[in-house]
Amino acid sequence: MRSPALHIVFGITLTGIMGVASITPILPVVGDYFDVSPEKAALLIILFTLPGVVLTPIFGILADLYGRKRVLVPVLFLFAIAGTACFFAPDFNTLLALRFLQGIGAASLGAMNVTIISDIFHGNNRTAALGYNSGVLSFGAAIYPAVGGALSIIGWRYPFLLPILAIPTGLLVLTRLKLPPQHKNIDLKKYLAGVKRSLKSRKIRTMFLLSTSTFLLVYGPILTFLPFYMKFYFDSDALIIGVIIASMSFGNLISGALLGYLSMYFKTIELLLISYLMVAVSLILIPLMPNVWMIIFPCIIFGFAIGINNPNIQTLIAKTVRPQQRAAVLSINGMVLRLGQTIGPLLMSVFFVVAGYQGAYFLAAALSIGIYFFLKSRL
Repeated sequence: MRSPALHIVFGITLTGIMGVASITPILPVVGDYFDVSPEKAALLIILFTLPGVVLTPIFGILADLYGRKRVLVPVLFLFAIAGTACFFAPDFNTLLALRFLQGIGAASLGAMNVTIISDIFHGNNRTAALGYNSGVLSFGAAIYPAVGGALSIIGWRYPFLLPILAIPTGLLVLTRLKLPPQHKNIDLKKYLAGVKRSLKSRKIRTMFLLSTSTFLLVYGPILTFLPFYMKFYFDSDALIIGVIIASMSFGNLISGALLGYLSMYFKTIELLLISYLMVAVSLILIPLMPNVWMIIFPCIIFGFAIGINNPNIQTLIAKTVRPQQRAAVLSINGMVLRLGQTIGPLLMSVFFVVAGYQGAYFLAAALSIGIYFFLKSRL
């Protein structure tokens, strides 16, 4: 799909995923350097995702009222400045504070990219564009852990230099991104009433819950605790951890490429149900793998499932809401998504305390099966 605007959106997508994917492999190293436990090291993920729980819908409302660019450009620059400053953090508390500021910059990125795609494209082209964007997200999720792991060979701080790439992305948004004209002189009372009506939709509320649960499962069992699992059982270094986590995105790329084809034979809800069963299977398999490299196989299954899951949730939301409230509703989806990102590591910490590393993965699989039955009951 040849669209300069879509290519810029891809840059926003790659920036948004960078904040977690590039540092996941170095979490054990950072924990060792500052002499903190895995639970405390996980705060580097939690405090990054936490601002989005509150700020994402606020940024969405501002984008509807004042324009997409006026929100995007400042937050991209904040992401770059705070993220790069992490390289120079003298202690763990300063690093956490900078990660929190970087999380403010990242809060709207995962929702604004989908909003812009929904503004520009319609019908099958929208679904295709969202699928391509999911593929780019998968590419970033594949590349960043490997890049972060490779940079950590020089020193654990070097992956924190990657956020500077958000500066050219922000400049492209400012100077090159062409968007459809938005409604001017919006009546705030009517606008908020429209958003409220959208949020009363049972379908929208169900999609929000699914977004939370999906990213809980991504950020808890995989992006946060899998590095510690591989370090504990196989003494894996950051580069190996990065490569294995990156394999998840290979499955995501495959399902993203096949999404249009699969949609011809399965209903959207059916694809979502299949995805949660596949997630459960992958989480059961992880602690059963006899060596570290075999973890690649459940990671690929997991990635395939998420590649089916997330674009279908986004498409259903975009279809349901009016364009005038689209940024707000998609940003609220981004908020609940961030809630899942934040709860995931915390919940896995609880599972870990209760059942250890291996038992935690079985409990996470049981959670995914529970989501499957919940969704089936809502049909």
